[in-house]
Amino acid sequence: MHNILADKTLRTYVRKCILALSQHHRDKRRFHLSLQQCDVLLSDLAASQRDANRIMQQHFAFDMFVCRIGVVAVGHLSLIINSKNPQRLRLFPEDWCIDPQCPDPDIIVQSLLTQIANHALAALRLSGDGLDNPARVVCRALHELSWKLIILSCDRKVMAEYAKAHTPEEASKVWYKHFSKKTVLKRIKSIQNDLGFPITGRDDFWSGAHEYYSQEVHSSMWSVSTGSFGRLFGRDEYVLTLYGLASESSRSTVAFVLETLGFVVMFYPLMLVSLYGFSIPAENEQWQLYWSLRELCLDMWLSWKKQQEERAPPQMSLAPESC
Repeated sequence: MHNILADKTLRTYVRKCILALSQHHRDKRRFHLSLQQCDVLLSDLAASQRDANRIMQQHFAFDMFVCRIGVVAVGHLSLIINSKNPQRLRLFPEDWCIDPQCPDPDIIVQSLLTQIANHALAALRLSGDGLDNPARVVCRALHELSWKLIILSCDRKVMAEYAKAHTPEEASKVWYKHFSKKTVLKRIKSIQNDLGFPITGRDDFWSGAHEYYSQEVHSSMWSVSTGSFGRLFGRDEYVLTLYGLASESSRSTVAFVLETLGFVVMFYPLMLVSLYGFSIPAENEQWQLYWSLRELCLDMWLSWKKQQEERAPPQMSLAPESC
């Protein structure tokens, strides 16, 4: 029996609703629904989710574990700069934002980090339930959050405009001015040139991901049709993804979440060091913990990359000290 209908209060309520509808429906002969049928339908839904969870864990246990470590690392970075944290260390000077009406830049960055961690976790959970298409929709928002983190952290003027946009009209105006695809790609390229190193290891990470996941958000015909069917593991067979299906399609989705978390955990603090001379204090325990999580993420990420190349169980290796 499905857990929801196992609740006595809810079960009694559903029974009364079905009884009332069966007695007062305008065409009683056409109303065919029983409490037992509800049990069966909801049990099928729960069974689909359980099966998807089980199969996804069989094929993506290591990938998802690395993602969760990344989520925790990003979340910890958000907590470190929390204004209520007694061991707080500022990422930006309070007067970094050029507009006096702009909020504390650390609060803006903390909010973005929080949303990146939450969106990554949401995409991971949806993928774990076999709901790959909805997970890709979340990935589109995750992608935008990641590039906003970069651009806002590198441009005081843009951060001020972003922070002061309170109405939907103002937010839309700022988005088209600073965060449209062409503007973002140009800005990211400029930032990478200033840094002297690429922000990610993939050249198509920004442009390709934007186009790919935007189709999911806008429900293109390609997205809707292909997302409604998934290929079973080890079989050249496509089946309906209704209620969730563990399939090969989730491989790229989980990989994208991992790549995005990898950028934030591994590159973002280094970006601040390179641009502003931000100093990472060795004596701060919370920063020590974050840096240890970062090294663990890097080690696991390298093992994951090796696994993708070899399609073999991951072999843990020590990350190079230069990283």
